[in-house]
Amino acid sequence: MAKNFFDLPAVKQVSAWVICHGGDCVGKILVAYPKDGAGTVRAFITIWSGSLQTNGAMQGKANGYGWDKTSGAVDDALGNLTKGLDLSGRGMGAVTSFFESHGYSLWSVI
Repeated sequence: MAKNFFDLPAVKQVSAWVICHGGDCVGKILVAYPKDGAGTVRAFITIWSGSLQTNGAMQGKANGYGWDKTSGAVDDALGNLTKGLDLSGRGMGAVTSFFESHGYSLWSVI
C-alpha cells in the first residue's frame, strides 16, 4: 500500500506558503525543519512583485527552545523589510498579518 504523500519523512520536515498580490502568485516561503525538532529551522523567501519585492532570495534561520522558530526564521529572512516590526516568535499568524498589511495574502500549500 502506498504511503500518504504527507506522511513521507521529507514532506514532514518542510512547510510552504505561496505569496499572492493583486490576484497573482508573486512569491514563496519555504521552511525546513530539523529531524529532531530541537535544531535550526531555516526559511527561504522570494518575492517577485509588489511593495516587498526583492532582488533574489532571502534566507533566515532560528534555533533554541520554547518559542515559535518558524516565525523566527521568517523574520530573520525578511530582515529590514519588516522595518523594526518584530515577528520573531509570534507565530505565522503575525507573519500573515504583516504580509496582509502590505496587500499580500499567504496560502499554505504544505
